[in-house]
Amino acid sequence: MKTWLPFIVFFFAPVIQVYCQSVIDLSLEDLDKELSVWDEIDTIRRIEVLNELAYRFQENSLKREEVRNWANEALDLSLQKNYLIGEGDAFMRLGVVEELDGEIEKAIKCYNRSLVIRRDSLQNPRSAASVCNNIGLALKDHKDSLQAAISYYLEGLRLVTLAPVGRSRASLTGKIMNNLGECYTKTGLYKKAQIFLDSSLLIRSGINDTLGMAYTYLNIGLLFSKMGVHNQSKINLDTSLTFFQKQNSLKGTTKSLLALGNHYNILKEYQKSIEYYDLALRNSSEIDAAEMANIYQDRAIAYEKLKQFRLADDNYQKALVIFQEVKDHDALALLYNNLGGLLKAQEKYKQAIDNYKQGLSYTGLSADVNTKANLYFNLSETYAAVGVADSAILYSTKYTLYNDTIADAYRDAMNARYNLAIAENEIQRLNLEQIEEKRKRMEFYGSVAFGVSWLLLGLAVMGYYLNRQRRRLVEQQSILSQQRVLELVREKELETNYALMQGVETTRKKIGRELHDSIGSMLSIAKVYFTSFNEKVSNIQEENRQQYQKANDLLDDACEKVRQISHEMTSAILVQFGLKTQLEALADTLRGTGFLQVELSTYGLTKRLDTQTEINIYRIIQELTSNVIKHAQAKKISIQVNRFDEMINVMVEDNGVGFDVEGAKTSGDGIGLKNVAARVHGLEGTIRYDSSPGKGTSVTVDIPISDDPPLSIDNS
Repeated sequence: MKTWLPFIVFFFAPVIQVYCQSVIDLSLEDLDKELSVWDEIDTIRRIEVLNELAYRFQENSLKREEVRNWANEALDLSLQKNYLIGEGDAFMRLGVVEELDGEIEKAIKCYNRSLVIRRDSLQNPRSAASVCNNIGLALKDHKDSLQAAISYYLEGLRLVTLAPVGRSRASLTGKIMNNLGECYTKTGLYKKAQIFLDSSLLIRSGINDTLGMAYTYLNIGLLFSKMGVHNQSKINLDTSLTFFQKQNSLKGTTKSLLALGNHYNILKEYQKSIEYYDLALRNSSEIDAAEMANIYQDRAIAYEKLKQFRLADDNYQKALVIFQEVKDHDALALLYNNLGGLLKAQEKYKQAIDNYKQGLSYTGLSADVNTKANLYFNLSETYAAVGVADSAILYSTKYTLYNDTIADAYRDAMNARYNLAIAENEIQRLNLEQIEEKRKRMEFYGSVAFGVSWLLLGLAVMGYYLNRQRRRLVEQQSILSQQRVLELVREKELETNYALMQGVETTRKKIGRELHDSIGSMLSIAKVYFTSFNEKVSNIQEENRQQYQKANDLLDDACEKVRQISHEMTSAILVQFGLKTQLEALADTLRGTGFLQVELSTYGLTKRLDTQTEINIYRIIQELTSNVIKHAQAKKISIQVNRFDEMINVMVEDNGVGFDVEGAKTSGDGIGLKNVAARVHGLEGTIRYDSSPGKGTSVTVDIPISDDPPLSIDNS
């Protein structure tokens, strides 16, 4: 037997060597060999081989069923042997397969089974954190599941901090932070998003994870785009594209190209956006169906803006086919609304109406209330354009009632959120009080002995200090009294001005609403009926035809003027869409004069303030820009509005002739400055002017705000 032993060892050495290796290090050929040779010898080894094969082929659509079979066999064998590591891995593999098949609920169940095993039974925080990351990935692209995704990511971040320090831990931490940043961007919490994305970039740079850095640069670019900081967005998107191309990542390159296409679409550089979309479409194998449909729709919008209607329609139709296949009702409602707009722009009113109605048929299953409101509005306008008064009035009424319903729902949601925030703040306050009480007790016991030894010396020093302060206070008392009297007079004047302006604002809103809802509606209906006489004009004598045309033109002018006045008086855009949209409309109006180069920058205005505060801030900016137009002789104006945690910061700058600030305040001519000061005072804010003759003007306004949502929206 001993004689044959060397020959046996020599003959089986390659097999023994393969068997002693970890399955992670084996080639596919060796894995296949083990699957056929060692299945009856070592069940644990077979489980590991099955799970490794499933892992390596899990994203291969051609082997999807085979991967499922490998993972199921590994799961069955693991349950027989009570092998928890194999069971956790098998559930993880099955979760990936279900997710790729679009079975998200089944995928989450498999992932959660794996999470419980890895976290609770095996107490392996690193692998448990990896499962949390996978669950977050499965949930983050569904708007109703974003908060759940964030919760899993945060749990994953907690778990990964318990894992041993090393590259593996750093890599997973960077990945989870990047995904958290993406989710916070989608929910509008830009400050949190920036913190996590910057942290992810720092970690990934530290371990030289170039591909990971590319994904983080991509998300930072998308964040800046949401914030409206387009130059920074472009820089980061270009960097991500360069990194992806260096890593030969076709999937990442495609994502960056799409993001750059959207970037130029936002900037209204439609030809450039189309060029980037075309580059992305060359890698169609890396684009999923929903993403492909969105590209076609975005391309269609760009072509429509360029008045290339045939190409726009062609792209809309391609998007329509895909959205119908994936049964995305929200997307279909929006697409039919866009198609209706394209047809309306070509004066194909009947087809436009058909598309708008088709879009409405999908809104019953849709949660996108804005699309439904837009469809009602567009139907009303299109029916008015073709002279069908009854239908125009019907859809106009539906639009108004639906908007009121949305406003009521928004108020209820804000009230609920406000009450929840109060409860959470109270709990947090109690916890902080308990912590503070413990800290004070510890400080007290630690400082009693030290305090007694210094008591006498402290009393002596305090006596000397108090005598000195008393003398100073007596000297300053008369000066302070005089200043206080002046401040009270000025404060009373500001309060009076603010009260007057509030009364004016209320009156403006009521008049504007009456103009829009009553007189505006009557004029619109009169215009519809008046239009029905168009075909009979040719039978009227020349003199009467001219009078008819003049009356028709005057009616058009009246409709437009009423609309314009009502919007200006009620700040309709602001009430419905918020301060940011109203400021963009103001900037467009100023640019339209042709006399001013206007820069507008906003940050953090996605979350609404109460309507009255927004109106007052807008009136402040409106007054400041009016002063620039009237007095500054400027060529350029910059408007910045930034919302921070407890403050709104407004800065209006121009390159005009400047003025003497103190002189304007004391003269009787500074009515505009007094109006601004009164509004700022009413909002408990501060205002600073930096100007001198010939050097332009910079005005900075800081207004404190509460982070609590408004209890109600002023619709009066």
